[in-house]
Amino acid sequence: MRQWILLTAFLGCFAAPSFAQFKELRLEVQGTDCISCNASLPERLKRVRGVDSVALEGNTAVLKFAAENRVRFEQIRDMIEQDGTKVKAASFVAKGKHEGDTLKVGTSQFALPAGASLPPDEIVVSAKISDVHSNPVKLDEARAQ
Repeated sequence: MRQWILLTAFLGCFAAPSFAQFKELRLEVQGTDCISCNASLPERLKRVRGVDSVALEGNTAVLKFAAENRVRFEQIRDMIEQDGTKVKAASFVAKGKHEGDTLKVGTSQFALPAGASLPPDEIVVSAKISDVHSNPVKLDEARAQ
């Protein structure tokens, strides 16, 4: 019994933190001339583990996520852009962790805008991004929900 408890405690150290996860991600996209690429985008995104649903609303892809997901922003952005489609801007609602001038959502890290006032530690935040290719991705706006 003691060994089982020790093993469970040891493995628990490697579990993904439960606080960091996307809830909804909206990406403004500029499609390619490839009609089949544009048509296949929702199905390709649904194959990402943790994505519950994908809807296209005009030039915006709206993704909703399963609880406890480990989806990375860069993973979604890169999957969309692999066929020539461009991601122009994004916004999201996520449960993340605020540390200094950084917001962490899973393994994705976002630079907070100057003067952002977010509570420390775990928060649910809505954010907007206009430069989705900056490194780290810089948030234009972030506010606690």
